[in-house]
Amino acid sequence: MKRLRELVGALVVSAAMGCGGGGVEVKPLTPLSFEEWKQLPVDQKYETFNLDRLRLSDPSLATDEAWDAFVQKNILPMRRRDNMRNPAMPR
Repeated sequence: MKRLRELVGALVVSAAMGCGGGGVEVKPLTPLSFEEWKQLPVDQKYETFNLDRLRLSDPSLATDEAWDAFVQKNILPMRRRDNMRNPAMPR
């Protein structure tokens, strides 16, 4: 019974923390084609949000294995080129 009260208490506290109506903006996860992705500025291109959108655009990339192969073949070479053009970019 004590365990149940702790769980309920934790849920109430976490729900109250999320009800602040703060200024956090949630962006919708919309698909992003590879061609559109290539046109993004370098500082946005490799953000997790945009990589997730890129993965979402192609159903064949749904498995981790397919996504990893795509990253090895397409993303990493492009990142190397972008790093050469923009040395300030994080590696």
